[in-house]
Amino acid sequence: MGTRLRGMRILVAGGTGVLGTRVVELLRARGDEVSVLTRREGVAGGVSGDLATGAGLDAACVGAEAVIHLATATTPAGWREVDVDGTRRLAEAATRQHVAHFLYISILGVDRIPFAYYRAKAEGEQEVLRAGVPWTVLRLGQFHELLDSLLRVVAAVPVAFVPRGLAVQPLAAADAARVVVDTLDAGPRGRFVGAGGPQILTAKDAAEQWLAARRAAGGRGGAVVELPLPGALMRAFRAGHNLMPASMQPGTAFGDWARERFAAGTGPAYRR
Repeated sequence: MGTRLRGMRILVAGGTGVLGTRVVELLRARGDEVSVLTRREGVAGGVSGDLATGAGLDAACVGAEAVIHLATATTPAGWREVDVDGTRRLAEAATRQHVAHFLYISILGVDRIPFAYYRAKAEGEQEVLRAGVPWTVLRLGQFHELLDSLLRVVAAVPVAFVPRGLAVQPLAAADAARVVVDTLDAGPRGRFVGAGGPQILTAKDAAEQWLAARRAAGGRGGAVVELPLPGALMRAFRAGHNLMPASMQPGTAFGDWARERFAAGTGPAYRR
């Protein structure tokens, strides 16, 4: 990031999540004036707004030079209401309030993987384009934190079963936050930008590295078995539509991250 003469006024939707908290922390640490869109009381720097209804969105965007939209629904019932319609409402409010840059955070492969959540994110991308606000869409790889939470489920038994032929390109949420801030600083590009983690791992390799980290911290090891899984969804993953090798970002490799996580005794970032 280059030298900046003054702080920006930035509205962050989803600023209390795994990625959002890190983005907000980075922005505030360098002197930006950050407001966090929220429906809850007690959020530091919070401003009232509801993506599901549109209430408060125009007021929240007043005076903002940039909007970073990281918010997402946590259940299938909310994917259209929040990720599609809510994105439209926020992007249109940003347009009406003359926001100079709308940065929408999406996921690598949303336009090529037939998963309902991904389809909702892809539709959300299109809502940003239609709104008329100066925009950038940043598609990120999955986070180490999510992979860790999933492995805590599949490795709860002595044998961890993982899909055969599946590869991942994860990055730590802290590294992703730096990418978000750098993308914000680059200004509105009017195009899609991708960013994946520093390595591509098979699901088996990732599980084995995670189990080794747990074992090194005094926990149980275990075996990893690959299973062939049918269907269009798995075909898309096996085709590598969730990967972007040219977009590898510097950062902490998954195995190193897992060892640090277990050594610190940190629990899962995503809870079921």
